[in-house]
Amino acid sequence: MLNDQNLKEKCDMFAPYYDTSEYLSEILGIRKLRKNLVRSANGRVLELGIGTGKNLPYYPDSCEIVGIDFSSEMLKIASKRANRLNKKISLYLMNCENLSFLDNSFDTIVDSFNLCTYIHPLRVLEETKRICKDNGKILFLEHGISKCGLLAKLQDLTSERHANTMGCNWNKDIYSIILESGLKIKSVEYSFYGILVSIRANPDKN
Repeated sequence: MLNDQNLKEKCDMFAPYYDTSEYLSEILGIRKLRKNLVRSANGRVLELGIGTGKNLPYYPDSCEIVGIDFSSEMLKIASKRANRLNKKISLYLMNCENLSFLDNSFDTIVDSFNLCTYIHPLRVLEETKRICKDNGKILFLEHGISKCGLLAKLQDLTSERHANTMGCNWNKDIYSIILESGLKIKSVEYSFYGILVSIRANPDKN
């Protein structure tokens, strides 16, 4: 079973190849999905599991961006990307399950392709709710179990092997996880047979 340490080791090892591997996913329109999601960010922004910084080109220039990841190797690449883009960003080595930010610290929180890897996703979402302002927004771009029966069965059959290799559980029901967290879902958009999903939510602290 995966734990924080071996997941971190997988991320560190995979960091130099992450951007190259994601070129293969461009046929799914992921670049456009990133752009459509992140361009609605505003104010002080926290990106959870920022990885190599693939979302950085699409943030409005007015955003004050903070990025965290528990992989130091991923953060090194994100820092280089931020410098190339002339983006002002603060990067921190941090576990998303235990965020060292004050309550109500951020106007926007972004999470892309991370819910599949979190050991305790509900704990992360609880932290997300805590640090998001009452009138803030939480933006997700994720992949999970397909809405196509045959694809979903294939995901289920290969999930354990894929998780052991990549640290990614690609058969999670992302919508149900976010719903269970108590976040107020404002919109949901599926693509590529329901595998890719963009979700906009609010903290709903009342």
